[in-house]
Amino acid sequence: GEGVFPGLALRAAAGSGYRFLLRLSTPGGDGPELVTQTFSVAAGALRIVEGETLFDGSYWVSNRGVGEYAVALFDDSGALVDVQLSHGFNVTASLLQRGEDVSSLLEGARVQTANLDLGRGVHAVFSDLVVAGAGSDLSLVFTFLDAQSGVALNDSTAPFLAVPYALRIDERCYNGVRPNTSAPVPYGHALLECAGADPGAPADLGAFGYLTGYYYYTENRYIGPLLRNLNGLARIPPITVLATDLYQTVESRVEALDKMYLIASLFTFSGTVGDSRPLGGYLTGTARVLMDQGQATFSDLVVTGVPDCSVNCSILLRFSLDGALCQDTWCTNVTLTVRDATIDAPHLLGSHPAFPGDPVLSGSVRIANLAVVDFDSDIQDVLVASILAVGGVSVVDESSVTVGSASLFGGGGAGAFS
Repeated sequence: GEGVFPGLALRAAAGSGYRFLLRLSTPGGDGPELVTQTFSVAAGALRIVEGETLFDGSYWVSNRGVGEYAVALFDDSGALVDVQLSHGFNVTASLLQRGEDVSSLLEGARVQTANLDLGRGVHAVFSDLVVAGAGSDLSLVFTFLDAQSGVALNDSTAPFLAVPYALRIDERCYNGVRPNTSAPVPYGHALLECAGADPGAPADLGAFGYLTGYYYYTENRYIGPLLRNLNGLARIPPITVLATDLYQTVESRVEALDKMYLIASLFTFSGTVGDSRPLGGYLTGTARVLMDQGQATFSDLVVTGVPDCSVNCSILLRFSLDGALCQDTWCTNVTLTVRDATIDAPHLLGSHPAFPGDPVLSGSVRIANLAVVDFDSDIQDVLVASILAVGGVSVVDESSVTVGSASLFGGGGAGAFS
């Protein structure tokens, strides 16, 4: 009273809503029929068949489309399975970072219903996916999950890097305080909104060789402080560069673990847009800084003597993401003005408590690690030339400077010379 079908198998077919029809045939004609309950047939494999998967030396830019991805379902023999819309098989796109689901950063239509395009050889096409956050070790994962059978199929890309959309300067007002706004204002703030004192601002602004203030945005560019060229060096005050998305929100998810570095470089600037040229070797300090919490601070940059730089010249300090082009992650520039510090010669100061009109100016200098016995005529000539150079007195020569006594001070054989 039983009929057993031991070798049935579905080939090149998968989906939901399948039934078996059982019909009894007898010599006298067809007998009764039986239709089973619906069941699903899972595919054997899911593979990404279109789209970037290896990322060998390439990267993505956050808030820009990732291009078109297509996936296909196969049976165990590698043949395309016939899955149609009516079967209701969904394929879902997800974003992982180091094994953690961060799909909240993946925008676009993340769920597609499988429908075989035999000519193209695909079942689902994702055409508008956008990674909306920067970071490293990201992976796109496409998954098919059959709720009835519990079968899960997936395929993923290799880990990739998503770089920030843009860089911007952490703006500071003339008095060192942040702009006084209750809500973020894109692309700069009015200077009138700068108010109050900033206890975190440097107490001695002159230590950085500039007059006042930090950085602000106006007329489509960032403006930096006026730098004073002291002894051939113009120190740049601390500057923080922010990594942002398309909407100017700081990419705080970018951590040191992501190993994204910002680079500072120097350019001359004539005042005409696009008219600048790089200056190599005239920027010292730590010019490559690791980003953390979506930002990097450059605290010890110094501009050294720039050739072909007039007394009052402008330079561009450019910040870029190491390894990314400026048309991908937008670079940011700060326009800085460098002026020579004014040092009046003593004989031009007139009557002053420090220089009460005496025709002779005397003083002393300490030179470390030089014994008195070594203070010969050659060393004295260098000292005299240095005094004249620093003083800037054009009407006197070497004969106007007299080196007096020499004596030891401290330890190590150092000398003090009048």
